[in-house]
Order: sequence, then structure tokens, then C-alpha cells
Amino acid sequence: MLKGEMNNKVYIKYPYGHIPGLCLNMAGMVRKRVVLLLDNEDGFMSVKLLMALIIAGIFTATVMISIGIGIQTKATTTFDWFCEAMDFSAHAANMDGETSMVGLRESDAKRYFKITFAQITESAVSGDAFNPSTNYYPGPIKLQSYKSVQEGDPVPGGTARAPGYIATIEVPVWGGNIPLVGHQYITVPMKYYAVVKSQHI
Repeated sequence: MLKGEMNNKVYIKYPYGHIPGLCLNMAGMVRKRVVLLLDNEDGFMSVKLLMALIIAGIFTATVMISIGIGIQTKATTTFDWFCEAMDFSAHAANMDGETSMVGLRESDAKRYFKITFAQITESAVSGDAFNPSTNYYPGPIKLQSYKSVQEGDPVPGGTARAPGYIATIEVPVWGGNIPLVGHQYITVPMKYYAVVKSQHI
């Protein structure tokens, strides 16, 4: 390998050609850029902070979406169980299909509902509360009302087309500890109208 000068430029002779010495200065230029970036500490820290905020935002959004999906799934499942228990209680209390007796059998229908809904949700009945025996619900489900309705009475979605029963429950779908406040629930109110089907032809 030979070194010589030509037109004030340094050349290094290799067996397969000549490389201008100016190209070798690229390493020096890269080193200067790295030093400049490190010297600009405020800008470097701002980029790090921005990246940390972006990562935290993505993590928070993922957690919130997961919680939201869980809440929706739990609420939908519970409402389906609620409807099943209501329909069963209305039928069990009026198996003869005598719709004129719906009001008089309200207490029986309510009792059937409590028994059925407690079995479905794996909870114990205490007054008008259903205390879960598993961790599926963060707190008790509360039966807020259960009453008979007659044809033409207001019900969810319009007016009753036939005698039946309407109930309202409050379902805790999420629970957690909030600083300085304590344990809190997110609850979803649910209301359903179960029709008593007449057996008369």
C-alpha cells in the first residue's frame, strides 16, 4: 500500500484502485454529530420524555379497553340471566295461565325470581340483595323493585301488551380502590318486563 499527494488531496493506493482521503473524514463527521446530539441535553431529554408519555398512553389505553370489554361482557351476560329468571318466575307463579291472578301472585313470582336468579349467579339471597359466592361480581346485586303490571301499564320500550311483572336490578360490573375515597363500584341498572302467557284458547 502506497501513499502519495495529488492536487493537495491525499490518496491511498490499494491493489484494486484509489480511494480519496476525503472519504476517510466521514468517520470524523459522524463523531461530531454524535457529540452535538449529546451536547444538546434538553432536546435529548424532551425526546425521552415524549417517548415515555407515548408508551404510558398506549399502556393506559390498552388497560381501559380491556376493562371496557370486560364490563360489557359481564353486563350482557347478567342481563341474559336476569331475563331468564324473570320469564321463569312469571311462568312458575302463573302456570294455570290465569292472567287475572297476576297481581295476587306477585309475592310468589318475586320469590321464584330470587331463588332462580340466585342459583344462576351463584349468590346467596339476603333480603333484596344477591351476595355472590365467587369473584365474578365485585359486590352484591341489588333488587330495587319487583311488581306486577297490567295491560297498558308503562314498561320498558312502551306499554304492557299483557299482564306480567317488571323488575329493576343494580349490577356491580367493576370494583376498585380509589385513593382518598375507598372501594367504589361501577354499577349498571337493568329493567325487564316478563309477560304472563294466557293458557286460554
